[in-house]
Amino acid sequence: LFSVLIILYPLLDLSRVFVLRIVRGSSPFKPDQNHLHHVLSKKISKTMTVVLISFSSLLIFSSILFLKINL
Repeated sequence: LFSVLIILYPLLDLSRVFVLRIVRGSSPFKPDQNHLHHVLSKKISKTMTVVLISFSSLLIFSSILFLKINL
């Protein structure tokens, strides 16, 4: 469970970008700036982007761990 949770954010972001590229008709392997960290960096500072993504990952991890313990 722990190893899956560590790579959850990168897998979800990669899946989201692949779907966006396929819907737009381009190759899913063609590089672009659609990853979440690029989108956030354009709107907020890079430091805040790191903090936001880290906090989100920690929140998801804590929530799943809490649910696993209480179920």
